[in-house]
Amino acid sequence: LARQGKPLPGNMLARATSTVQRVLRWQPALGAAKAPRFASTAASSPLFDKILIANRGEIVGRVVRTARRMGIETVAVYSEADAHALHVRMADEAVCVGPAPSAQSYLNMDRIIQACKDTGAQAVHPGYGFLSENHIFQERLQAEGIKFIGPGTRAITAMGDKIESKKLAAEAGVHTVPGHLGVVHSDDEVKRIANEIGYPVMIKASAGGGGKGMRIAWNDEEAVEGFKLSTEEARSSFGDDRIFIEKFIVEPRHIEIQLVADAHGNVLTLPERECSIQRRNQKVIEESPSVLLTPETRAAMQAQAAALARAVDYQSAGTVEFLCDREQNFFFLEMNTRLQVEHPVTELVTGVDLVEWQLRVASGQPLPLRQEDVPLLGHAIEARVYAENPSNNFLPATGVLRHLRSPADAVARPLAGGDVATEGVGAAASPLVEGVRVDTGVREGDEVGIHYDPMVAKLVAHGENREEALHRLIAALRGYRVVGLPNNIPFLVATAGHPAFRRGGIDVGFLGRSLNECLPVGPAALPHPKAVAIAAAARVLRARRQAAAASGADVLGGASGSGRGDALSPWASASGLRPMSRGLPSWRFTIEADVEGSDGLAPHPIEVSVAIADPSALPDAHSEGASASALAVTLSCEGASALGWEADSVTIFVDAAAPVELGAVRSAHSASSSAALSEREAVAAADRSGAAGRATPSRNVAGSGPPTTATEARNGGCSTVDVDLVVGGERIAATVVEEDGSPIGPHGAAAAGAELTVFVDAGLPGAVRLAAGAAATEGSGHGPAMDAVWGGTRFVMRIPPLDVGDASSAADAGAAVSPMPGKVGRVMVKPGDTVEAGQTLMLVEAMKMEHPVKASVAGVVEEVRAAEGEQVSDGQTLVTFEEAA
Repeated sequence: LARQGKPLPGNMLARATSTVQRVLRWQPALGAAKAPRFASTAASSPLFDKILIANRGEIVGRVVRTARRMGIETVAVYSEADAHALHVRMADEAVCVGPAPSAQSYLNMDRIIQACKDTGAQAVHPGYGFLSENHIFQERLQAEGIKFIGPGTRAITAMGDKIESKKLAAEAGVHTVPGHLGVVHSDDEVKRIANEIGYPVMIKASAGGGGKGMRIAWNDEEAVEGFKLSTEEARSSFGDDRIFIEKFIVEPRHIEIQLVADAHGNVLTLPERECSIQRRNQKVIEESPSVLLTPETRAAMQAQAAALARAVDYQSAGTVEFLCDREQNFFFLEMNTRLQVEHPVTELVTGVDLVEWQLRVASGQPLPLRQEDVPLLGHAIEARVYAENPSNNFLPATGVLRHLRSPADAVARPLAGGDVATEGVGAAASPLVEGVRVDTGVREGDEVGIHYDPMVAKLVAHGENREEALHRLIAALRGYRVVGLPNNIPFLVATAGHPAFRRGGIDVGFLGRSLNECLPVGPAALPHPKAVAIAAAARVLRARRQAAAASGADVLGGASGSGRGDALSPWASASGLRPMSRGLPSWRFTIEADVEGSDGLAPHPIEVSVAIADPSALPDAHSEGASASALAVTLSCEGASALGWEADSVTIFVDAAAPVELGAVRSAHSASSSAALSEREAVAAADRSGAAGRATPSRNVAGSGPPTTATEARNGGCSTVDVDLVVGGERIAATVVEEDGSPIGPHGAAAAGAELTVFVDAGLPGAVRLAAGAAATEGSGHGPAMDAVWGGTRFVMRIPPLDVGDASSAADAGAAVSPMPGKVGRVMVKPGDTVEAGQTLMLVEAMKMEHPVKASVAGVVEEVRAAEGEQVSDGQTLVTFEEAA
């Protein structure tokens, strides 16, 4: 720009200088990567040609991305329940290893080893969980000449036994928690040892992990009870009921050191991760670096972690976990001999690809850096998104992810003009999505089953400092859109936004003390009336597309040769068909919304009327040329004025045409578990979810076709409508998701009812700016109008069920049509039968429900056009009959 004589926008020079400084900090590391400086290195060992990944879900995709970049072919394994899973599509090959239960598939060593032989895989990456810390599996692979991408048997067995690992740690000079390292056998022994150590004590299973087999005791009674419960849990979970006791550190912080060691005697330790936000000993949020540690404490912890690794001849990636008190005294907790779930946090603050290092170390290559070359770049925070219900004791949820969009799928939408990058790299430069990485193993349309962990994704945010990373994490969580299953996103938002967490004043007991403050509660007010108006307008637009599709018209363009205003009219189509019943000038239907009251959640019906607006009543700024596209949405709800509305009845004008010249085509993300995903699509999806060591995922921006007000996607009985409207004089971009997604009946009703969720990108109060403060966006070249790609305001409503007979009457009196896509379950009439008005003619099965198709008038059946078991589409004529005289 300077060469062209153009001024530098805003603080571009400062940002460029900052980037150069970061690159300069990397110079030693880059130089070391090109020419490793280890005296023990000889010629580099060749990499593997093909590896098998003995796991499922997001970790498989994570390993595949790195392996593909390194030119290594990959083999996935899957259970019968995972036949259509994303990780199966991502790998170069896939082998079924058994039925859904893990013991018969992902833990079936015989099947996995045979898969290696059948595919020619030279090595196995175990991921985490399942067989990742099973020394028998490692030994069996070694016996078959197959490399285990992980440590050797000695390290796995020694560190897998909590008692043995603490003895080895003490011998290696690692600080250990005071306690009794022998096995406890009786209640009396428990009480004696606990009193010798001094309460509180931690009762732990020797073979434990993942928080299982652990109890805290503050007195003799709790010690005896904890011993009993931990013994039973250890026996059922690990087949090993050995128990030991150690001192419980009051207000401890859980801090761990990531390390990688090679076969040449080199051990590298990376910056710490803090994992103190836990619920029932399960990690919820992790970050790096810790706000507690000084550089001196960090160096001491790293030195002790490296000493322990050398003591067991450790090779590969591993993690040494410590408990740290307020004075930064730290004590060895355990060592995990595998890649950790939270490893992306370390990758983002170092730029290191831990999976690549695992693969190179396993193939015999040395580590490429010296300890002093390991960088610490900014701050990273990870949150684990689960399909679970925080309001119901975090009960795991099962079912279909009917709508799923993550920040990695973000669509750039200029709300005030301006260029939008259509390539991933260019789009990633936006500060709105910079520093957000999503690792996931599911996609829209996938089913979360009962057999496995209900994780949806790991969302990781990176920033120059903790405040920036935290802003990005919270905003990205608010923009994460999940419909179809309960999820813990509101809980994560509340936890990350809690004042104590924001200031770093946390310990492992934080959620135990503050859980109620982080649990989601029901809405205290009705949804914003503009959100209800958006939902109503979206149904109008969707019905207009139904009508256009039924008549063969261009769904986006409207009638051929019509002007843009007419084409965008919600009532227009090539045939003149109007998406309303019997020529009525408006729709009248009901939307229900729950409001938290003294007796819990209570439904409040909102009567909705949608009509073509009188242009003279529109605001001047939006009246010109809008008569064919503007709607008047009248909302009436008894008692609304006491529940957040200005009055019990309001009228809001929705102009569907005004935004067109500024809007961009919004992508309608759609996938299903049964749809085949090409390798290229799978790789692209993986790349969008964040490459290792990169802080900026790409975004997908639709760039073909003319701008339009809305796009729609249908997936698994779910309808998604992206709208860009002027609502009450305010420009608003939003997504309306209707879970039922069946054809809209007369007056906008839904045959079987419909759950409605409105996600607002920008405009309404409560929309969150993803940029980390005004300073982060000022002068960025994108302008303040770009601060609302991922808003996060979410409103949940529903449309009560309507008898399908009414929907059928919208068709010609002499025909009955299918109310939605589905399969004919039963045919209850035949030609010549006499039927009465309202009589059920067929049952159509959809979404595990039977929907009756009824006669609108009395008459005689002429023709039955569908047989039992036949798949039928929306609006398909199923029965014709002659109306009775």
